Amino acid sequence: MLCLVLPTFHTVIGLPPRLLVSLGLCGVVYAAYSLGCWLFVKTCWRLALTIIIAANLLYCAVSALVVVRQWNTMTALGAVYFIGEIVVILALVGVERVVRARYT
Repeated sequence: MLCLVLPTFHTVIGLPPRLLVSLGLCGVVYAAYSLGCWLFVKTCWRLALTIIIAANLLYCAVSALVVVRQWNTMTALGAVYFIGEIVVILALVGVERVVRARYT
């Protein structure tokens, strides 16, 4: 979404396309890492899960910083999108933490 769709409609979001693509590429890297871990990591999966938890939290912090710094140029739709994205990722982090704790 961030890499392909939103840059086309950057005026609706209120952020430069380059910033949207950069954030989207982080998501692509995280997805590739998670898929790679699911396919290949069998013994030290707790460490792999801890790494993606930290990466997701870092992404949320960066996204929140973008929202704060770009607040004056961002549209209401852009703010809703990014705040919603942060909420969804934080919920995912919560699930990841429960899984890590339950199977330790």
